[in-house]
Amino acid sequence: MNIPTSTFTYLPSEIISDGKIVKKNLIELNLTEKWVHDELKKHGIQTMQEVFYAEIQKDGSLFINK
Repeated sequence: MNIPTSTFTYLPSEIISDGKIVKKNLIELNLTEKWVHDELKKHGIQTMQEVFYAEIQKDGSLFINK
């Protein structure tokens, strides 16, 4: 059966606002605070307080605005 499968896409969701995690959205996305910290470190950011806004984008990537 050659049934095409679609890849999962996210609705853009805010996960950091003014340096604080939006826990409700993390829970809905099934993500952890550790995952957020690890992603921030990949972008050279040491603390959440450095981030004004961050969101999970449609493709699952993380957009960060310091």
